[in-house]
Amino acid sequence: LNPDLTSSDTAVVVGNGNVAIDIARILLRPVDELRKTDLADYALDALSRSTIKRVHIVGRRGPAQAAWTTAELREVTRLEGVGVATR
Repeated sequence: LNPDLTSSDTAVVVGNGNVAIDIARILLRPVDELRKTDLADYALDALSRSTIKRVHIVGRRGPAQAAWTTAELREVTRLEGVGVATR
């Protein structure tokens, strides 16, 4: 995949499982923090140019059926400038 991370400030992730929350965390975390992880260099390069500031996670079921853990969600809420809302 080669997602366009530069033509918008908003990304939409479809699904409400642990992969969806991982994608949101990667898109919202500062690249300097991501450099300390095992992400591939080409991914870090793309993320360093990213203009994504907002991520919407869209699932066909409600928050109670989300497959991510509380700890994974908590990590997202602790990122600077990130808020979480459910509908």
